[in-house]
Amino acid sequence: MMGDAYPELREKRSFILEVARHEEASFRRTLRRGLGLIEQELGQLAASGKSILPGEVVWDLHQTYGFPWDLTQVIARERKVDIDQPGFERLLEAERQRAYSGHLGQATAIADIYMQLAATTAETRFIGYENQSAQSRVLRLVHNGTIVDRAVAGQDVEIVVDQSPFYAEAGGQVGDTGTMASANTKLEVIDTVKPVGTLHVHRSQVMSGSVAVGDELTLDVDGVRRQKIRANHSATHLLHRALRVVLGPAVNQKGSVVQPESLRFDFSHFSPLSDDEKDRVEDLVNGWIRENQQAITRIMPIDQARAAGAVALFGEKYGDTVRVVTVHSESVELCGGTHVSRTGDIGFLKIAQETSVASGVRRIVAVTGAAAVALTREQERFLRAAADLYKATPGELPKRIEA
Repeated sequence: MMGDAYPELREKRSFILEVARHEEASFRRTLRRGLGLIEQELGQLAASGKSILPGEVVWDLHQTYGFPWDLTQVIARERKVDIDQPGFERLLEAERQRAYSGHLGQATAIADIYMQLAATTAETRFIGYENQSAQSRVLRLVHNGTIVDRAVAGQDVEIVVDQSPFYAEAGGQVGDTGTMASANTKLEVIDTVKPVGTLHVHRSQVMSGSVAVGDELTLDVDGVRRQKIRANHSATHLLHRALRVVLGPAVNQKGSVVQPESLRFDFSHFSPLSDDEKDRVEDLVNGWIRENQQAITRIMPIDQARAAGAVALFGEKYGDTVRVVTVHSESVELCGGTHVSRTGDIGFLKIAQETSVASGVRRIVAVTGAAAVALTREQERFLRAAADLYKATPGELPKRIEA
């Protein structure tokens, strides 16, 4: 019925149906567990001669076991038992207040500063696709949650500049680090973020001298770290494509983290990958890496990008014009992150871990380049050490352990 307005619903029909089936099965398990607990509580209540189910019990079923409180109320009524509704609501309200005062209240105050900056500051021009260094002018400074005109050595400061080669954390890719400097000042950039909209904030520490609004600084991205991030981001695109080839088109990205040490990719799938499936995924990715194809980036209207087969993330919102990254002819995705120039720059991918993170969602952690070689060597060392304990070769080890 909604497929005309939201075509992705028809495209993802099989996946949506599979999610619905698993959610129903999961809820039935919750019901079975909850009904058993309620029977136990009602039995204890009857034995004590009481007729009111305490609010603490209703809250525990709701908060700890995921059992709907209104269903508890229906079951209790059928058994001629009342529930302590005011007691339950007090616990519910107390939890809301804890959440607000502990985290949301503080976050709201910080967000107000960022909203003010975003409304009163010119947008930072990102030039990091082509450059890792740039001359830039300081537009705004924030220290301890307050907008200031100057920061001095030893202080942490958030800096907004007119143009920047530093990539701000977005789309799963972590923010860049590096340095900002002038003749008498040096700052270490420890993270780059977009806390509100397109506001580009460099979280830094003044190492020497001082920095003031209007200062001209030389910005330098940590190039070695950036290259590792690029490799892992491009490898994430290839991994996504390989999973769809091996497991089928129902595979969809559910989240990712791209950092210099490793990549993490969450995807829709309802069973663990077999050893054979993991091998096939690795073989596909590493085959594409060895082909050393040139990566291509294009800016185009979103309708044209979709027609070209670019993969868009289900549920993401895109503008009329999008950035399309072709890491390899097999992988075309909408993406705003930084990538390698050629697939060969990735070097080598190795899956380190494959686990479940939620119902119908699996997670792969993988490493590339030198980190992948290091992981493989570490695994080989463990294997050789185990074989030595059995006075066997690595190839003989499985039979010796079995014996």
